[in-house]
Amino acid sequence: MNFDFFMPVKVIFGQDRKKDLGKLVGGRKTMIVTDAVMVKLGLIDSIKACIDAEVIVFDGIEPNPTVESVNEAARIGRAQKIECVIGVGGGSSMDAAKAIATMITAEGDFDDYFYGTRLITNKRVGLYVMPTTSGTGSEVTSVGVFTDKKKNFKKPFLSNEFFVDAAILDSTLTHTMPKRVTAVTGFDAFCHAIEAYWSVNAQPISDGAGLLACDLVIRNLKKAFDDGSDSTARDNMAMASLMAGVAFSQTRTTACHGISYPLTTYGKFDHGSACAITLVSFIRFNYSVATEKMDRLIAFCGFKSNDELADFMQNLMEYTGMITKLSAAGIDEGMLDTIVDEGFAHNLTKLNPRVVDKDSLSKILKALF
Repeated sequence: MNFDFFMPVKVIFGQDRKKDLGKLVGGRKTMIVTDAVMVKLGLIDSIKACIDAEVIVFDGIEPNPTVESVNEAARIGRAQKIECVIGVGGGSSMDAAKAIATMITAEGDFDDYFYGTRLITNKRVGLYVMPTTSGTGSEVTSVGVFTDKKKNFKKPFLSNEFFVDAAILDSTLTHTMPKRVTAVTGFDAFCHAIEAYWSVNAQPISDGAGLLACDLVIRNLKKAFDDGSDSTARDNMAMASLMAGVAFSQTRTTACHGISYPLTTYGKFDHGSACAITLVSFIRFNYSVATEKMDRLIAFCGFKSNDELADFMQNLMEYTGMITKLSAAGIDEGMLDTIVDEGFAHNLTKLNPRVVDKDSLSKILKALF
């Protein structure tokens, strides 16, 4: 019962709440950070219509946002004297927006800060996000995940400047998500929630948020997957993403996420799939040391046993077309030692409730071929 809780983000939740954006931005010159798909869908035009200020759009964000894109957008932002940044899209656009808003007022390139040769000491410009997926939780966290393309290196980056000023969660923006994206981001939310719940850093507030998020995903992901226009399911998945984000913003994640980074480097995984592929394995692996907590979660979510929970998640992965075999993502056993070494070395793996060594990690991965 000795813990800190810090969550300086204003949350604006509800259908059609994108209209609130104009009041937040005011008359400040604004950059919208997004990807080309959001522009093509016409979503960015509808958001620009809510803002009574000069707006420029940077739509070059990749599925795994790069250090290079952050640098490019920040240079534009400085030259254009941008006062406010809005991230619109999934976790990639929101993460990129955090870094861009910070770098507009910083010296040098993001590389310097990404590799720790410089520390962030500046105050960023105004920063707002509008998620169009339900899973990353990036709207309420101080972390962004970035890739250096030149070095083929990916890692999370943390800064209190990455906490946004306000997050608008308008679930109507998520109705256009394809089934695959609904599944991948939904499992990402579940991983955030359960990893925060069983993390060695867990505390009462993160436990409550994690429990609720797990239950919301279990009860609503299939509904949202089956019918993307189900507004109740979409609302509940947006809430799951939010609550999971609140939970892991305090604890960080654990081994599922730790091993996901080399999996996305060496395999054809997106982030949510890379986290989820070991989820069921770690539900079973962690039970022996987190029995009391897991029994509480199992009962809260309406299951009778840990095996029943694990089987349910396995069946849901298969039903929604998630990757369940490493070979399906282009991973072969010759890559295993490198992936194990990198996953084992990741700091997040050390936050797992049951100690993970190279042998146990290797066994978990071998069983997924």
